[in-house]
Amino acid sequence: MIILGSISKNFHFKLSIVFKMELYNAKLNKAKLEKAEMSTDFTRERLELHKSLVEAKNHIDILLSREENLMEQIDLYKSQVSELQNTMVGSKGTS
Repeated sequence: MIILGSISKNFHFKLSIVFKMELYNAKLNKAKLEKAEMSTDFTRERLELHKSLVEAKNHIDILLSREENLMEQIDLYKSQVSELQNTMVGSKGTS
């Protein structure tokens, strides 16, 4: 009877160890899955931020190009006004 009880205790002990190992493996797999999900979320956020950065840089390039075009137009208008003023001054002097 003592031997049978010892075998039963030994069996329960081994069984509890197996269950604990399965539980820890399940927890480990869950943690790995959560890590993968977080990594995916971070990657998605990083891609969204990169997309926003590229869009902002493109917008800046457009604005800089517009500024350059406007400055060229201002220079052209200044020269035209100056030319017109010189023409008007010249015509007053010959009248």
